[in-house]
Amino acid sequence: MQKIVMKILAASKARQEEARRMNVRASESMFKVFSSLELIAWVMERLAGARRMTEIVNAEALRLPELDQAIVGKVLTDNPDKIVVLGREVTVEYRTSTPRVAIDFRGEQAKDWLKLPAEGIRLPGGREVSMYSVVEGCGYYIEAPSSQFVSKVREIFNKQAWDKFVSAEKPAIAVPELPLSFNTQIPEVCEYQYGECVVTDEPLVAFGVVSYTPKSYWASEKFEAKWFSSRAEAEEVRTKSVEVVPTKQTELAEIASRNAGDIREVTIDRRGQYRKPELNGCRIDNRDNSGLTPAFFWDDLLELVEASGRGSKAFAIYRGDYPILVYLSREKIEEVLPQVQSLIKTLGDGTTEPNSEEKENFWRKLEEFRTKETGEARSLREKRKAAQHAEQEAERLRAEAVQSKLDQAGKNVGLNSLGDAFAKFGL
Repeated sequence: MQKIVMKILAASKARQEEARRMNVRASESMFKVFSSLELIAWVMERLAGARRMTEIVNAEALRLPELDQAIVGKVLTDNPDKIVVLGREVTVEYRTSTPRVAIDFRGEQAKDWLKLPAEGIRLPGGREVSMYSVVEGCGYYIEAPSSQFVSKVREIFNKQAWDKFVSAEKPAIAVPELPLSFNTQIPEVCEYQYGECVVTDEPLVAFGVVSYTPKSYWASEKFEAKWFSSRAEAEEVRTKSVEVVPTKQTELAEIASRNAGDIREVTIDRRGQYRKPELNGCRIDNRDNSGLTPAFFWDDLLELVEASGRGSKAFAIYRGDYPILVYLSREKIEEVLPQVQSLIKTLGDGTTEPNSEEKENFWRKLEEFRTKETGEARSLREKRKAAQHAEQEAERLRAEAVQSKLDQAGKNVGLNSLGDAFAKFGL
């Protein structure tokens, strides 16, 4: 009995496996496949309470029902083991998803994939099969529904041509450099044929354009050449670049204006025992060359403070944020302004920083325009001081003369009061 039962159970297990295979082949549940719990319940019901081999009355009752052979025949007919594709007999691999066939498109059959029908390869039952193939020129297997296989291969080979073009040297595009000039223009979209479509033999065209990248935490501001496979995308990028140019040119004009050289009223002073120069309330601890401000600027400032007094108003020529010359007289500094502005132009428009040699040459020539007011201001100040001193001395002498007369009057004339003394001497 034990051998019979074991044989029946093995047959039931084989029936289960066959049902699974048929369902996968048909891609639908054509036959009942019992789960573990369902199978246990089915067997227990047929054991009818038997707990030992010797108690089993009908062993055949434990056998699962056979598969309907008519249905099995239809499944096998609609989903055969092999089919013919492009004149070659190939094995069909049935999976839980789409059935698949593997075909090698290399050697003499390298271009056969172009002959695949647009509707794809279908089984006798009407189901479409998937292609899993190696194609000459591609280093990996390509898998796609058979109706989409040609377009998939086309996409891969055209992308290979694009990648080759992108990595190779491309036609030159005139890219504007920053800072822009006032006559900068963004060139039109450039077309370049880099290959032909592997399916249609149509030309593959790349579209080159100037792209603008704004300054950010991750990237610096720049214009650069970029290539696209779509004209619409290239035109969109070019439009953004064109829109940036007027803004940049306005900024350029503002920078040029600020750096052309202008006169500003300033307050000059000095602080502390070390005579630190002070400009507009800001003390300068380092009197060396700074930015475009020459070291002699601070010497002149201190001289003017010494000559004209602390907290005096003065006038300075600025180049951008940097003072370069200081005068006490607006009229005199206006006289040298045109020449200084011409000298400033040798440094450029201010959009780039001059190098050390350019700065040294600029400062050397600028010294010709240093103020001559320090001596004049000191002379005037000394004259004012001398006049003040003379006035104070005269006042002191007058006071002493009055006192002397009063003393003498007190001794020689018997005056009753100080008022009488003032009246006597007409004071």
